[in-house]
Amino acid sequence: MYVVDKIKCPSCNKDIISNDFDNNFGVCPYCNFYLRLSAKNRINYFLDSWKEDIPYRQVITDPLSFEDRVAYSKKIKSLKKELDINESIIIGTAEIKDKTFLCGIFDFNFLGGTLGIETGEKIYSLFNVAVEKKLPVVLFITSGGARMQEGLFSLMQMQKVTVGISKIKKAKIPYITVLSSPTTGGVMATIASQGDIILAEQGADIGFTGKRVIKKLFNIKIPDKFQKAEQVQKDGFIDIVINRKELKQTLFDLLSYT
Repeated sequence: MYVVDKIKCPSCNKDIISNDFDNNFGVCPYCNFYLRLSAKNRINYFLDSWKEDIPYRQVITDPLSFEDRVAYSKKIKSLKKELDINESIIIGTAEIKDKTFLCGIFDFNFLGGTLGIETGEKIYSLFNVAVEKKLPVVLFITSGGARMQEGLFSLMQMQKVTVGISKIKKAKIPYITVLSSPTTGGVMATIASQGDIILAEQGADIGFTGKRVIKKLFNIKIPDKFQKAEQVQKDGFIDIVINRKELKQTLFDLLSYT
C-alpha cells in the first residue's frame, strides 16, 4: 500500500503533502503560514552547493554536568543521532549560481537553535575563515537565545561571536543575516542584529524577550503585530522582509554586489 507523507500545518491544522511542502518552500499552501525549516531543508531550498568544510576547535559540551528529566549529555547525543547534525548550527562553504560564500545555518530542532559553547566556537571559526579567504558570510538564523544548560559559558559566546563579527567588519567582509521565526534573546542581540544587511522571513517573530514572557511578567495584552518582522522593519531594525520563494534570488542579487 502506498503511503503519502503528510505534514500538519500548526496554523490551520490542514495536512500538507510533503511534496507540496517542498515545492512551496515550507509555506502552507492553504493559509500561507511559514513552517519551521530544518537546516537541511534550507540547504535544499536555497543553496546550489554545500560543503561542511570549516574546521573549528573542539570544546567541552557539558561543562556543568547538567541534569533535568534527561541528562543534558544524553539529550545532546540523542539529537545528534536523530537530526544527523552535531550542534544547533552547521557551517560550511556554499554557492548560489556562481557566487561562493561562507554560510551558517541554525536548526531550531536542536534545542531551540540555542547558542551553546560549540555553537559559538563554530560561528567564531566561520568568521575567521571568512577573513582568511575574503569571502562574504550569510547566516540563516532561528534561535531561542542562549542555552541555559551551559549557564555562564553560553552567555560568554555572545562576546566571542561579537569579536568574530568585529574582525569581518574590520576586514570589510560583507555579512548578511536571514532571520526566521523565532529569532530572540542573546542571538538576536548579537549575531542577528549586527548584519550589514538584515533580512527576515514574512511573519517571523523577531525580538529580545519573547511575547509569552512579557505577557506573564507584566500581565498585559500583546498586540497582534508585536515583534512581527513587518513591524520590526517599520521600527528600523530589519532591512528587507522577504518571501521565501524570493529568498534565493535576493541573496544572489545581494552577493553580486560584494
